Amino acid sequence: MQEHKPPKVSVVMSVYNGERYLREAIDSILCQTYTDFEFIIVDDGSQDDTPRILSGYKDKRIRVITNQSNIGLTKSLNKGIALAKAKYIARMDADDISLPTRLERQVVILDNYPEISVVSSWVIYIDKQGSQIVVRRVPPWERTRKIFHYENLIVHGAVMFRKPCFDLVGGYDESRFFGQDRYLWKKMIDKNFGFHIIQEPLYKFRLSTENISVKDKNKSRGSEKSIEVREKEYKFWIASLFLQENEPLKARSLLVPLLMKYPLSVKIMCYYLLSFPPNKLRFFLLWRVRLIFKRFITWIKP
Repeated sequence: MQEHKPPKVSVVMSVYNGERYLREAIDSILCQTYTDFEFIIVDDGSQDDTPRILSGYKDKRIRVITNQSNIGLTKSLNKGIALAKAKYIARMDADDISLPTRLERQVVILDNYPEISVVSSWVIYIDKQGSQIVVRRVPPWERTRKIFHYENLIVHGAVMFRKPCFDLVGGYDESRFFGQDRYLWKKMIDKNFGFHIIQEPLYKFRLSTENISVKDKNKSRGSEKSIEVREKEYKFWIASLFLQENEPLKARSLLVPLLMKYPLSVKIMCYYLLSFPPNKLRFFLLWRVRLIFKRFITWIKP
């Protein structure tokens, strides 16, 4: 009997109660121009319509793994990657969208540059309705690497990496409820694995107050953030993106109402003032201000 050749790419996605955007995420992978992949979807104990949606797909490339209870994103990803047959792992989140040439462009990099272990790209941030907010033009890795200790600019769902490298560093740290990707990249950097950021958008990242980073931070602190706090952080995060992408007027339109509501917030005031300098000066000041907040006054909330 002839053995089937394993696929070159394993796309790994975990989903928990993701019925709202799940079909859009899955379809964006199934419609890729690159077709030599398997799609491992870990249903992390969903209690909504997720299981029914998954069962409706008959594409043979899809492998659904069902957790009997919710074990969290980190453990689910380790579980899915452990079952992967391919040498390349492409991450995907259940509320995001991969643009059609994403896998093709990333495979080309890993195939032709053996020194590269992790490849990502620019990202289009979208809102709940799928409308574009801003394009995040992540600098080349040589520049991104310099600020990585203070700011992780690599969007987790947009990456593809070599599975042997992932295995070598021990996978995701399961003690991390959030930021598991940042700690994985740190371990890979410590091993001198190469990174590359494709200078074009290949992924759409959906921003909302319910993003996994917010949920997991709550979980790690053992408390739930109020809707008001989540909304404030959401608006501030978008404003900071606008500043990073040299769109100060859009940033100011969000920061002014926040400043009126939270006049004692030093962080909001600093970012508001940063919306006035010329672009080059703003970029210079912005990263130094962000560094100050991360290093010395992380107790100040946005």
